[in-house]
Amino acid sequence: MRAEGSPVTDREVVKVDVGYRRNLFIGYAALVAAVFAAVRYGYPQFQRLLAPMPFHQSVLVTEAALIALLLCFIGPAVYLMSVGRRILKHDCTPYPGMKVIHDTVVLRGRAAQRRGRALLYLGIAAVAMAALGAVGTHVTFYRMRHDPMLKWFLMPPERPAPAPAQPLPGQVMDRDAGVGAAERAESNAGIIPRKIRVL
Repeated sequence: MRAEGSPVTDREVVKVDVGYRRNLFIGYAALVAAVFAAVRYGYPQFQRLLAPMPFHQSVLVTEAALIALLLCFIGPAVYLMSVGRRILKHDCTPYPGMKVIHDTVVLRGRAAQRRGRALLYLGIAAVAMAALGAVGTHVTFYRMRHDPMLKWFLMPPERPAPAPAQPLPGQVMDRDAGVGAAERAESNAGIIPRKIRVL
């Protein structure tokens, strides 16, 4: 109730868009469910994917997954930048055509400019942080792979193939040992393998 003598102000109000609010809440609920499913079921699947890989290869896959996760924040950040630029362009918030989830008083002038700049700078900061995080992750893993103390642990050298066993003096060995599959098949078919004795 307005008190006597108080100034009368006509405020422009943008009414709530019920359908937009419903879709927005459904989208948020779906996003929360997707994050829960990724943590509950996706992470164990990711671990099982890495299990049979060589250790250095699993490190590369982990690095790529972390970088992709950081880059996912660029999308929402670009949306904030777009909203901020539109607010600055129209010099009001909500700007014409903007949907709201509750009745919102339209702000103009300095108040709208402050809000538009805040959203724009927040989006720019988010993009910069995501990009720097991705670059920092790559640099960190790169240094780990090339550090003299950690290189052997992350990328151990391949072990040489074991040398064939040498016969002992007086030991009888099969001359056909070590030959190809075709020769072994002929031997199994009835050809008596030749024996030699090591002097």
